[in-house]
Amino acid sequence: MSKPSTLVLINGVKPFRNNWLIRVKVLHCWEQNTSFGGETFECILADESGVKIAAACQRNQIKRLQRDLPAGEWKTIDTFKVSAATGKYRPTAHQ
Repeated sequence: MSKPSTLVLINGVKPFRNNWLIRVKVLHCWEQNTSFGGETFECILADESGVKIAAACQRNQIKRLQRDLPAGEWKTIDTFKVSAATGKYRPTAHQ
């Protein structure tokens, strides 16, 4: 799979592909452990237009992303999967 070359805003990210390229500010991150989801690393990200999105990664990526996504910094992220937001609790309005 080739790396994406064009930056898109969060509103342009859709769940039908996984080779997006976004530039976001890491607003907040935390670890979470639930009986149904296991151990995850969760973040709230915002793009330059102020649109926010919740992000999560699985256990095998936690240590690397804790190091690479410090809160308060702008980061370029590529090649990730997008899933539709479901459930009653959603930390952002992005769908």
